[in-house]
Amino acid sequence: MEYEFITATEMNLNATQAISTASYTTRKPLKPFIELITGIIPIAYIFECSPNETSTRLIIILDQYRFQRSEETKNIMEFLALSQINVELIYYSYGTLNDSLQRGNLFFATYCRRVNCVYQYTPDYGFIESSEITLAAMKSSSTAILKTGLEKVGNFFDGATAYLGMGKFHLSAFMLHQTCEQVLKLIIKLFNGTDFKSHQLPLLQRNAGFYYPEIKNIFDAKENKESKWIELLQQAYVGARYDDDYKIEPQHLFFLQEKIALMLNKINSKGLLIAD
Repeated sequence: MEYEFITATEMNLNATQAISTASYTTRKPLKPFIELITGIIPIAYIFECSPNETSTRLIIILDQYRFQRSEETKNIMEFLALSQINVELIYYSYGTLNDSLQRGNLFFATYCRRVNCVYQYTPDYGFIESSEITLAAMKSSSTAILKTGLEKVGNFFDGATAYLGMGKFHLSAFMLHQTCEQVLKLIIKLFNGTDFKSHQLPLLQRNAGFYYPEIKNIFDAKENKESKWIELLQQAYVGARYDDDYKIEPQHLFFLQEKIALMLNKINSKGLLIAD
């Protein structure tokens, strides 16, 4: 299914200008960072997800035998995440990862493997890896989840487009919020296996972005501009329903709808599943 967007000129409105292209910095070597983080946090394993041109994603598994207060670990991780612009971190306890692998979590079964391990504290590798047959079965199961989820997303987007065509901008804005919310939750569920309980788009996008980095740039390649568009859409969740004075500029709404349509078309053509 190809999603269409309504241009502002069709409603005699001024079209929003095109977005600018971000300039990316070259990622730094991992070795100094790994030496730093393993020196201050008791870590058993570090796995590297497929790097892209913008960042490196690391899955950090805490050591099950060496103790550190969880609040202290969290504070260190947050500090490191802020200081390492090109490195994204996500961390789990040893038991959580082991349980996820045994339950057949596609994301962890794909990336938490010996070949992707860039650090391990002990010489012996402790996790059982899924076979290629098992991974194929996981992907087949995830395909069904993806299909059902995208149908739900499509219904919200169709509603947003219909309201936009009728000039009911506040309702269209709310439905676009729901479209984005459902896409982000679908990504988290698909890769993490959990239902993320939140209506906050910035929080959902931050979590979904670790698993599917392209979702971090729905509206603009520059982070500060992306955040402004996300926040504008977030305001519709409450404002469009409960605030009698809520308004959104039509040209902004057309821009949001266009970018969301492009995102959905990309997902429908390329999918969300981990590539072979």
